[in-house]
Amino acid sequence: MSVLTLGMMPAYKLGVASALSQLGGLDVLVNCAGIGAKGGVCDNNDDEWHKVFDVNAVGMVRVIRAALPALLQSPAASIVNVSLIAATPCLGSRR
Repeated sequence: MSVLTLGMMPAYKLGVASALSQLGGLDVLVNCAGIGAKGGVCDNNDDEWHKVFDVNAVGMVRVIRAALPALLQSPAASIVNVSLIAATPCLGSRR
């Protein structure tokens, strides 16, 4: 089982490839991603909001796109997307 960092562009492709080689196929994809902005709506510029959206939404799309060919081979494929704001306490380490 792999946990990937979505900010590392090749990681999601490598993770899917690794899962396929270890498992022989995919039946389930669970995307769990979430970061929050460093402050409120008025405290941040567009670059900060693009970072948040890139991880919370676009990152999931990237992983789905990489996994979809394998998932389409499964008779019981499922995709679960979870995005959270609970990552807020960890923002101090995010730069």
